[in-house]
Amino acid sequence: MRTNGLEAPRNGMQITTWILLPLLILQYCFFLTPTLPVPISIPATILFLIFGFCSSYYGYVTTKTDSIDVMLYQHLNNRPHPRVEQIKKRKKKLMKKKKRKKKSSNQDTTAGNSSPVINANSSQDEVEVQNFQEQANPQLDEEIDEEEEEDAKTKYCWVCQTTVHESSMHCKYCDKCVSTFDHHCMWLNNCVGDANYEYFYKTVWFTFLFITAHVITIVIYLSLYFSGNAETKAKSTGWMGAGAPEVVVGFNIGFLVLTSSAAFLVLQLLTFHLGLRREKITTYMFIIRDGQKKREQWQLRQRVRSRRLVEVKRAHEEGKCMEACWLRMGAKWCKCCDPVHAQVSLEIEAEGENENAGVEGNDSNSSFGDEVKVEDSQRPTSTGNNTTKTETTS
Repeated sequence: MRTNGLEAPRNGMQITTWILLPLLILQYCFFLTPTLPVPISIPATILFLIFGFCSSYYGYVTTKTDSIDVMLYQHLNNRPHPRVEQIKKRKKKLMKKKKRKKKSSNQDTTAGNSSPVINANSSQDEVEVQNFQEQANPQLDEEIDEEEEEDAKTKYCWVCQTTVHESSMHCKYCDKCVSTFDHHCMWLNNCVGDANYEYFYKTVWFTFLFITAHVITIVIYLSLYFSGNAETKAKSTGWMGAGAPEVVVGFNIGFLVLTSSAAFLVLQLLTFHLGLRREKITTYMFIIRDGQKKREQWQLRQRVRSRRLVEVKRAHEEGKCMEACWLRMGAKWCKCCDPVHAQVSLEIEAEGENENAGVEGNDSNSSFGDEVKVEDSQRPTSTGNNTTKTETTS
């Protein structure tokens, strides 16, 4: 079981990261900073180094953080995970807000529609209550309920041989269950989960800014050089006393291709995680959902294909050659106007609605049965002259 990404075994992508990041910094400092005009060179270099430092720092924190499931940690070490205290503090904070909200609502009920007025004689508690009432969060109860519900849901991991949270997943690379598993990052050689996702997200942001700053600086240099800027050409010619500006230009063009490709890939990753955060799902959830969609699409294609063969055969038997031709052409050239595809899609939607209605009906019947069972269990039972009461069951 690996604690974090700094432990062996390493992988090629992680080692590539360790080589590529210093290489980009060295190329920038040796081929761009000395050859640009000073008003551009100094602020651009400072900004580039800040982005590089932030990217390295957050990447290191993401790699070093152990995202193990807290229940598995307690099972292995016989003590609570340090992150449990943070979770408890957050819950206490939410509960305090909930109590303050309840207190303020009670005061509003007592006072009617009139709002309290803060004066010099008002106590600090009244001031805090009124301030909280003005900034009350309507989703506070839902937030508390969601956290309590997540903590209550558990499952058994047959690999770790212990109970873990339902949102945790077992990583085959780290050989452990990861809390709120997102994905295993090969570039950092560590699992990204609840404990280090925010650091990973910041790493992606600053890496994108770092590479984009590099690309923009190279574009500025090449623009100044080929537009005939005297200072840029003079510094390129006198670079390291070599008197070969072609070397500087060649290196910058080569790294422009490299960094442009990297910036495009990181931009894709950043856009992907922006979408995940907007939908409030993890990468693993997205993969599961995407796989489900692909299976449904494959089943739809197979069903449409089978139905098309039946419909074409029926049209030939009835002597409707034009209809048979249209059914065949619709599969290749006009899927949006394909009658078979539309018919099968409607059937699938109707089946889904029937299944949902059946599930809701079963839930309502089971809840009604539970209520009847509870009422029957609470009803007193008489035996001879003695009357006893059974315990309530749920």
